Amino acid sequence: MLTLNQAGLIIEVNSAMKHLTDYDNEELLQKTFISLLQDYDASEVKEQINKVENGTIGSFDTGILGKNGVPLRLQFVLLPLIQGDQIKAIHVITRDITESEQTKDALLQAQDQISNIFDTLDVSIWSVNVQDNKILHLSPGTEIIYKRTLQEFHDNPMLWKMVIHEKDLPIIEQMQQQLRLGLSMKNEYRIIHPDGNIRWIHTRTIPQLDRTGALITLTGIVLDITERKELEEKIRSLAFEDPLTGLPNRKQFEDILEIEIQKSKLIGRKMALCTLHVSRYKKINDTLGDHIADQSIRLLAERLTECIPDRSCIARIREDDFAILIKDVERTDEVLAFADQLIQKASRLFHVKNFEFHMFSNIGISLFPHDCNDHLTMIKQSAIALHRAKQHGLNNIEMYNSELDIESYQNYTMERDLYKAIERDELTLFYQPKIDAQSYKIVGIEALLRWNHPEWGLVLPAKFIPIAEETDLIVYLGDWVLKQACLQNKAWQQAGFSPVRVSVNFSAKQFIRKDMLAILEQILTETEIDPKWLEIEITENTLLQLGEMDSLSAIRSMGITLCIDDFGTGYSSLNYIRQLKADVLKLDKSFIQNICENNEDKAIVKVMIGMAHDLNIAIIAEGVETKDQLSLLRKLKCHEIQGFLFSPPVAPEDCEKLLAKEYCILTDESVTVKENIQNRRKFFRIEFPYPLRAEMTLEEINGKKVSIGSTEILIDDMGPGGLRFLSFIEFPQRPNVIYKIRTELLGNIWEFSGEVVWEIELIPGIHQFGVKFRIDESMQMSLIQMLNQLSVKLRRDPIVPDSGFMMVDKKKYLLSHQYKNKLNA
Repeated sequence: MLTLNQAGLIIEVNSAMKHLTDYDNEELLQKTFISLLQDYDASEVKEQINKVENGTIGSFDTGILGKNGVPLRLQFVLLPLIQGDQIKAIHVITRDITESEQTKDALLQAQDQISNIFDTLDVSIWSVNVQDNKILHLSPGTEIIYKRTLQEFHDNPMLWKMVIHEKDLPIIEQMQQQLRLGLSMKNEYRIIHPDGNIRWIHTRTIPQLDRTGALITLTGIVLDITERKELEEKIRSLAFEDPLTGLPNRKQFEDILEIEIQKSKLIGRKMALCTLHVSRYKKINDTLGDHIADQSIRLLAERLTECIPDRSCIARIREDDFAILIKDVERTDEVLAFADQLIQKASRLFHVKNFEFHMFSNIGISLFPHDCNDHLTMIKQSAIALHRAKQHGLNNIEMYNSELDIESYQNYTMERDLYKAIERDELTLFYQPKIDAQSYKIVGIEALLRWNHPEWGLVLPAKFIPIAEETDLIVYLGDWVLKQACLQNKAWQQAGFSPVRVSVNFSAKQFIRKDMLAILEQILTETEIDPKWLEIEITENTLLQLGEMDSLSAIRSMGITLCIDDFGTGYSSLNYIRQLKADVLKLDKSFIQNICENNEDKAIVKVMIGMAHDLNIAIIAEGVETKDQLSLLRKLKCHEIQGFLFSPPVAPEDCEKLLAKEYCILTDESVTVKENIQNRRKFFRIEFPYPLRAEMTLEEINGKKVSIGSTEILIDDMGPGGLRFLSFIEFPQRPNVIYKIRTELLGNIWEFSGEVVWEIELIPGIHQFGVKFRIDESMQMSLIQMLNQLSVKLRRDPIVPDSGFMMVDKKKYLLSHQYKNKLNA
C-alpha cells in the first residue's frame, strides 16, 4: 500500500509494496506516484484521481517496472483520506494481477490462433440462433465444402438443408428430433454441389438449451469425408465383391445365405442352392490367356444374371464356380428346369476378341429345408452334388442325395481339403529304393508323395493328384516335392550315406511353365545338391502331349537324369525315343504283374529291354513283387528293379536303415500277410464258399456322425470279432473312422459297427480289408449263435437261403462294377 500527499508524492510505503517492487523505503519516498506507472492511459488515471478529489473511490489497472526491470501488472484502488472537509492524503491499495493478465493475454492469443486455424481449415464451423433462425457464425471453410458463398447462407439460413441428398433427408429429420431434446448428434450424409457433384459429409452438432429446456442455439462442425467413403467402398468391394464380375464373393454370399435361411425358418419358405462349375475356364486361361478367360467369365456372369428369378441371388464364389440362390421354391422340377436353363445359357457360343469357343458346366443342387438346416450344410451338400455331376461328364445336373456313397464323399472331402494340405503340413514323402538287378545294391530312390489326411489317414497320390491336376495346385505340389526330396538327399549325403540319385515325378503343367528351368536351378542352388544326384521322371503319355523336346534337352544339359515313366503304355516310336535321348526307361508295372504267366507280356518286356540295350539306355522294371518275376527279369538283363519284393515305399527314417546296409535283401514270401492276420485273431472265423453281399457306409469320423449313402462290398469270412471283405475302393485304416456294415443272413438284417484294421491289394484295383467289430457283449453273443447256425447250414449246402450270398467270381464282379463306375465318371 502507498500513501500520497496532495501533490502526488509518495509519503508512506508498507513492506508488501517494497517487496513487490524491490525498491527500498528511501527510493520509493523520492518518487511521484505517476513516475511508477508504465503504459498507462493518462486520461483514465486523471479521471480516477478526480474521483478521489471529489471524495469517491477510484480504480484502474496499469503496468509498472520494478527495480530489477521486471514488468508488473497492478490494480490500484484509490481511497481519499478526509479530515473535516479537506482531503489530506490518498491511500493507494495495490494488488498484483500480473499472472492473471498474462493468462488472459495467452487465452486471447490462443483464441486468435484457433480462429485463424479454423478459418484456414477445409471444415465448416457454424453457429445459429434457433429462435430467430439467424446465423451467428460461419467459417470460411463452409464455401469449400458446400461450393456456396457465405452470403448465400446468410441470405437463406435453410440452404444447408436444401442441398441434402433426398435419400438422406430422413436422417436429418431424426437428427433434429434428438437435438430438440438436448442430445449432441453425429451424422454422415450426402450433399449435392451446384454442378451436381455428390459429396459425403460428417457433421457434429451440439445443442444449447435454456433453463426451461427450450432449444436456443446450435453449434456444429462439418467435414468432407468423400475420399474416406470412397476408400471404405473400395475396401468393402474387395472384401465382399468379386472384382472381375462385380457379383458378391463367397464371404458375402455366405452371409446372405445365412440371413435368408433364418428368414425362411420364420416364414416356412423353401429355397434351392445351385452351384455351377465352369469346366473349361482353366483351359481357356492356359491356351488363350487370362484376358480372354476373364472376359469370358464376365460374359457368363451377365448371361446367368439375366435368367435368375426375381428376389434371387447370384455370386461368384471361386474363379470357376458360381452360386445361385433361388427363393420361394414350390416344386423340385422347377429347380431342375431352371438349372437346365443355366446350363443352356453357359454352353452358348462365346465371341471374345477374334476367338470363338464354348464353355461347359455342371450344377449341383441342395434344397432347404429338405436337405439341410443351416447355410454351411447347404453349401457343402450342393458341392457334394456338384462333385457327382462332374463325375458324369459335362453339362450335367445333380440333386443332393443323402445316398451318395463313401467314394463320392471321400472325393469331395479330398477336393475340399487339398488346398490347405501344404499349409497344415499334412504332406510327406515316402521313399522306395531302386535296386541293381544283379548285385541287389541300392542305386537310386524314388520320392513318392503321401497325404496324411486328418480324416482318411495316409492317402496315396492316385486319390488326390487328379484333383491337383485340374488346377495349378499341381505345380505347387510338384515344386514342394522337388525341394523336399533334394533337401532329404542332401541330408543323407551329409550324414555319410553313399550318394544315390533321388527321382521325382514331374507333371505336364510343370514342364510347360516358362520358368521351369529357373525353378530347377533355384532349388538345386538352395538345397546345394549336385544335379547328377537328381532324376526327373515324366510319363510317356505326357511326353507325347508336350510334343517338343527343347525343355527336356535343357534338363539333361544341366546334368539331371531324365527317366521316361510308364514306358510301353503310350505310342511313342523308336525314332522318338532315340531323338529324346532319355537316360532311363521305366517299364510300366502292368507288364510285370503277369510276366511269368502271360507269354505276350513276356515277349513285350523282352523286346523293350532289348531295345533299351541297343539304344544304350538304362531300363528299370517297377512293380516287382515275386521272386519268379525277379528271376525272369534278371535273365532278360533288366538293369534295375523296383517293387515290394525288396521294399515298399517307406518313411525317411526307415529308408535310412536301408541306405545304411547299401544292399537290399528279398522279403520272406513264406510268411504271408494272411497268415500273420490269422495268428492275431482271438475268435473263430467262418470262410464263405461264395461272397456275401453287403452295404457299407461311414458312420463316424473323429467322433462326428456322418450321414451318407452306402457302397457295395463282398464279405469273404466272418467271426464274432470281425470280418474280411473285398472292394475296389481304398478305405482308410484309422481308429477314428467308424464304418457300419449291413447284410442279410438267415432271414435277418444284421448291422455291425467297426474299424478297418488292415488292407492288402490282391490285384490292381481290388483290395481286401479286415474289420474289427465295435459291438457290445449282448450283440456278440447273438452273433455267435447265428454263426453257429450258419456254419451248420453251410456244411449241408453252400447256398444258404434268405441270405445275401452271390454265386459269382468276386474279383471279376468287382472289376466289372469298377469299370462301370469309370464309364459313368
